[in-house]
Amino acid sequence: MNIILLSIWVKILLITCLCVYYNRIILNKYLESVTPTQPKTNSKCQYQNIPTAELSSLQKCNNISGHQTYIYSVGGVKYQVSPTEQFYSKICTGFCIDGLTPIQTCKKEANQKLMEQCETLLKPDSNCNSGSKPIVNVHDGKTSSYYYAVSPINSLTTCS
Repeated sequence: MNIILLSIWVKILLITCLCVYYNRIILNKYLESVTPTQPKTNSKCQYQNIPTAELSSLQKCNNISGHQTYIYSVGGVKYQVSPTEQFYSKICTGFCIDGLTPIQTCKKEANQKLMEQCETLLKPDSNCNSGSKPIVNVHDGKTSSYYYAVSPINSLTTCS
């Protein structure tokens, strides 16, 4: 009698394992068919209408991580720029001199407007795989390259 029960349990176990296996295959195929694929993006996007400037016309600022930064003004707001790309959200929260609220807005409304303008300027296109949009294309006489904002120039970040 024990052999009969054992063989029944083995058959039930095999049937259960096969059901789980085939259901998993079916589920994986279903998930593959309904999961949207990410569009292929460039690691660096080519942006149109980026202003150009000569390197010699930019005022030197600080040296950050081995890269010389320069002062560049957009819409009356000064930024430190460098060929090193930074995340736009980190740069834009630099306008919140008095700190951030728990919902990640500036404590001062005037600073919040500057932060929103910064995000509009620096947020990369949705199909790009980059942390920030360049704000100026800098020519050094031989070549040109995109320069990105590193931080806003305000009372906390100065070029002295």
